[in-house]
Amino acid sequence: MITHINVKNFKSFLEANFEISNLNLFTGVNGVGKSTLIQVLLLLHQSYLRKGSQYAGELFLNGELISLGTGNDVRAQSADASGILLEVLAEEYEVSLNYLVEPTSGIKENKFINDDDTDLLIPNRDHTFPEVADKHSLFNNNFVYLSADRIIPNTSYSMGSFDEVYKQRNFGNKGEFALQYLDRVSNYSTESIIIPSHESAEDDSIRYNVTAWMGEISPGVNIEFNLFENIGKMGLSYNFDDVVGPVRNFKPTNVGFGLTYVLPVVISLLTAKKGDIIIIENPEAHLHPRGQSRMGKLISEVANAGVQVFVETHSDHVLNGIRVATKNNKIEADKVKIYYFDRSDESYKQYHATKAYQLKLDQNGNIDKWPDGFFDEWDNMLDELM
Repeated sequence: MITHINVKNFKSFLEANFEISNLNLFTGVNGVGKSTLIQVLLLLHQSYLRKGSQYAGELFLNGELISLGTGNDVRAQSADASGILLEVLAEEYEVSLNYLVEPTSGIKENKFINDDDTDLLIPNRDHTFPEVADKHSLFNNNFVYLSADRIIPNTSYSMGSFDEVYKQRNFGNKGEFALQYLDRVSNYSTESIIIPSHESAEDDSIRYNVTAWMGEISPGVNIEFNLFENIGKMGLSYNFDDVVGPVRNFKPTNVGFGLTYVLPVVISLLTAKKGDIIIIENPEAHLHPRGQSRMGKLISEVANAGVQVFVETHSDHVLNGIRVATKNNKIEADKVKIYYFDRSDESYKQYHATKAYQLKLDQNGNIDKWPDGFFDEWDNMLDELM
């Protein structure tokens, strides 16, 4: 499990050190660096998978997970001459990579120099990297990333290859293969996953536990899915419990964005294993406040059971769902790390840099400090109304 992430001269960070635990929540206004910290992990993951056992610390800025442009795009605006440092410390390994990115050009030994025109960065000094990297979730298939741009309601969904979806547990960055994966494992017992069966699930299968947790997010909802193997498509529909039982099925396009948008998130969390890494951007997107708080609850339970979860969010309801889960002993307080990112501090503002505040959560769900801008808009608007 990752314990620390240290960054220097990378995008909006001049120098920042982060203590990491099971559940890591990143928040702040738009454009302050929340995504940057996540991108450190995504870059390392996609760069290692590009070269496998031949990996020597090269950083591929553009790939399957993210595309960040060139060295000039990722070098901090006020970076000093010491170069970019990306460091990830874990219980089982250490990664420390340094890149000197400066305005030079040319080719050296058939490789690009680290200049601001290339999207390939090569370590420029001694660096450390685990010898057997693929045994760790950051560098193997026990890694799931769901971007803020996820699948939308549609009449059908495309399928990936068997190896890609099932053996590599690849849900797609948008969650486009999550339904296909669920079809494969739907009848598996929840004994094979990370948290106990939901109390309202019809049985202990993954299928009914996904339905039960979707029902927490939107009461009464049921999901139906079908595999159309001959045309390589997955079908999805919803129905809702009425007083006399379920009504007819509805196409996703007639239900709205929220349920389809959150479904890959629920599937990825409920099918995770201890030690997995899951990165979720904006799990609250298109959800009602109740659904957002229940998402915080689910994330908390999965993280407490041993999955390492990274969440970027703008939702105070997700935050409060985590706080309530902590108070209800669904997760231990020391397994939750909350960071608030800000660029208004004058000492950072002059360097166009981000400051990160770590906020402490106790077992009663209390947070030790509330910096200006940290989920205070409700109070600000209430003051104006009064």
